[in-house]
Amino acid sequence: MGCCFSRDGGRQGGDDTGSLQGIPTGGNKPLVPRKSLVWTSDTPLTRRELDAQRDAFWDTQPAYSGRPEIWQALRAACESPTLDLAQAILDSANITIPTGNLADGCYDELGNQYVIPLMCQVDPTNIVVDGTASSVPADSTDAAVPGAGGAGSSTPHSEHTTPRSSTLSKLTSTLKKSPSPPSPPSPSSPTAHQKLTITARLNTGKDLPLRILPTDTIGVIKRMVEESQGLNQSAGTEGGEKDELTRVRLRFFLMGKVLEEGMTVEGANVREGSVVQVMVAPVL
Repeated sequence: MGCCFSRDGGRQGGDDTGSLQGIPTGGNKPLVPRKSLVWTSDTPLTRRELDAQRDAFWDTQPAYSGRPEIWQALRAACESPTLDLAQAILDSANITIPTGNLADGCYDELGNQYVIPLMCQVDPTNIVVDGTASSVPADSTDAAVPGAGGAGSSTPHSEHTTPRSSTLSKLTSTLKKSPSPPSPPSPSSPTAHQKLTITARLNTGKDLPLRILPTDTIGVIKRMVEESQGLNQSAGTEGGEKDELTRVRLRFFLMGKVLEEGMTVEGANVREGSVVQVMVAPVL
């Protein structure tokens, strides 16, 4: 009987090992509030040193594992000014977070794991401000996102966002770089009158091929998606009222970057073959 028991235990161990492959079965949870994420550096860090460590992490990790576009989406989410925007970016990239904490690990659609250290999500409690280490209260980290000033800083709120905006601008500039020479123009760099073929990928799982001009705005793409899917359209009822089921809000993302309606396709760096993520959410 003891041998039978041993064999049963080994079989159970094998099942447990198999369950660790791919995305965990715990489901997907929303991001935890940033104020709940607290960490202290081994040695006090200045803003410059912290930014340098973050840049080194984001620049090197894609070379070891995962997909570059997922790493870019994760970076944009970590550097976003609000938790809602960060969640929207992660949802648009179909990233699963079993515990709601990126430091515990998250997964893309193919099951690749990505672990984002707290260093890249919030400032340490002992960040150096004005030459001295200053403790950052835990309840202030929701606003003190990567790139924001510490709680002891007297910098206005508009300046708090400057380092983060600078980092996002740097990321955007990196994406715009092309290995091909600038001249003569390549087929992937169309003129203002040459149409592009892109894919609008809805979070419902549907892909829409679209033909657009570089001078078109994101608002034009939005109307094309709405018309093709019957969203925000009049239902043609006797009263002339819109069907509530079609009243939705559309948000657009490219490589984790939010695309505003007033941006042009060319200005948003949308190119031939680009996949634009579209988050469709009901209007509450």
